[in-house]
Amino acid sequence: VRVRQGQVIGFVGSTGLATGPHVCYRFWKNGKQVNPLRERLPEAKPMAEARLPEYFAFRDRVLAELNAIPRVQESVRPAPGSTAPLVQP
Repeated sequence: VRVRQGQVIGFVGSTGLATGPHVCYRFWKNGKQVNPLRERLPEAKPMAEARLPEYFAFRDRVLAELNAIPRVQESVRPAPGSTAPLVQP
């Protein structure tokens, strides 16, 4: 399966008892939704040791970029009409 630019691959929203936005993750097999935790998937092959230094260098660059992003403290408000309490990180 290939994902094209502009293609919808998920939705963000609040449903049920959710107190804030979340991603709706669904796993499909043969046209039907299945529980991904019950699926027997093939094991991944380990990364070749020769590629590990390249991988760790890439990982460290990405982590440095992510850690440089300032954190924003904000309250997550429940949906209108919800009886859920205000959640603060």
